[in-house]
Amino acid sequence: MPEIWFNRFMWAGFVVLLALLLGTLSGIFGVWFDDLRYGRPRVSHLAATVGHEEAQGLPSEFMAINLNRRVVVLEFPGGDASKARTLIGPYLFGAGEDLTPITLSTHDLNNDARPELLVNIKNEQLIYINQADGFRMITAAEQARLLNQQQ
Repeated sequence: MPEIWFNRFMWAGFVVLLALLLGTLSGIFGVWFDDLRYGRPRVSHLAATVGHEEAQGLPSEFMAINLNRRVVVLEFPGGDASKARTLIGPYLFGAGEDLTPITLSTHDLNNDARPELLVNIKNEQLIYINQADGFRMITAAEQARLLNQQQ
């Protein structure tokens, strides 16, 4: 009879150990996959037509960089590196945030025929409003207006 209880506890311990091992491996694999996809420091790229000095028909190039936990976006209007602009974003707090990927997308949120720049960090999104000469951070009033339009 004691052997039966021992076997049950042994199997339960094995299942717990297996769960811990799989959790650890999935975390390691996730970091490894992000290393392959974004590198170190984390960098992503976007080519988009946003209306900034794109007279030659070339799209603007964007790079999002997680530079020591600081969100930095570089814009090359019309692909011209000599006219590069920098958008400084927030500082990322927490353990391991230097490995957080930052992605970019564009979408015309305010229906002015100029796509806004969306900076995606984990489950959050920063919105930069597209003006004729560049991008600027969205104001609280503009954000409230956009939220009301969506509802």
